[in-house]
Amino acid sequence: MTDSLLERAHARGRRLLRRRRPLHLHPSLAGRDNPLDRLSVELVRSGKTWVRVYRKAYSAPGTTPGDRFPGIPHRRHHTERPAQHPERPTFVLIHGIGVSSRYFTHLAEDLAELGDVFLLDLPGFANLPQPKDALSIAGFAAVVHEVLTAHGVVSPVILGHSMGAQVVTEILARRPGFARAAILVGPPVNDAEGSVAMQALRFMQSSVHESRGLRLIAIRAYLQCGLAWFLDVLPEMMRYPIRERLTHVSDPVVFVRGEFDYVAPTAWLKRLGARTPHIITGAAHSVIYAHDGELFSLISKVLPSLAAARAEDE
Repeated sequence: MTDSLLERAHARGRRLLRRRRPLHLHPSLAGRDNPLDRLSVELVRSGKTWVRVYRKAYSAPGTTPGDRFPGIPHRRHHTERPAQHPERPTFVLIHGIGVSSRYFTHLAEDLAELGDVFLLDLPGFANLPQPKDALSIAGFAAVVHEVLTAHGVVSPVILGHSMGAQVVTEILARRPGFARAAILVGPPVNDAEGSVAMQALRFMQSSVHESRGLRLIAIRAYLQCGLAWFLDVLPEMMRYPIRERLTHVSDPVVFVRGEFDYVAPTAWLKRLGARTPHIITGAAHSVIYAHDGELFSLISKVLPSLAAARAEDE
């Protein structure tokens, strides 16, 4: 009984520490010349939560350049939706704990050469309102699926980084056949080192190999998130059984890690089911930012084989 009372008291204390934040189309503390400002953006409500959705339009060499989807104004609410081209992939990028879509801006520019790109700021992050109770990974997955379905996204290539890889896994475990393929980058939590202390140590070891620019983005993102929400979501990430949930995923999955990613070592990815995990040379945990070019080349290379594998399954 005492432990239960203490747990409820701690949870109430964290809720009181959360900042009451107004709803803004753009997050504050974004820094000058934020590449996200050049994208189409809207706020979408899902139940009692809010998601910020960015879009980068298909802009292959030789096409008319432009960051916004045709016919979609730069405003908070609208009813028009972009038509999805059946022959081009649509990419969806899901960030990890404490951070935001800002990490994905370079990669989104790259992927737009192949198809349309959606970037989602998850509830409670990037200065979005924080729900009364922390969302589980299944809760985040349900919100993402609802938002993508409402936007007419069909058979996407869905990429999740860090905790975002857990969210992607849960979507596909619950919705077989939803995605053309999944790309899991640095998925946690290594079951051989499942304590918060060990994960913090591995994250710090990886951080030594990250760029200064990435560290600045991370600081802004953690300030936008706030400590209380981070601590509320952290246990959900730590307890998520990604290894077991992946056994329920039938869509093609690609596993990626950085050479210096101590959060997601190769042995762990093999236990998750990767026969030959893809390793980005020189990268650490945040492969998606400083090594977006290498990751884009990898995605471009594996997409045809993933499409073939999906066709065989169908």
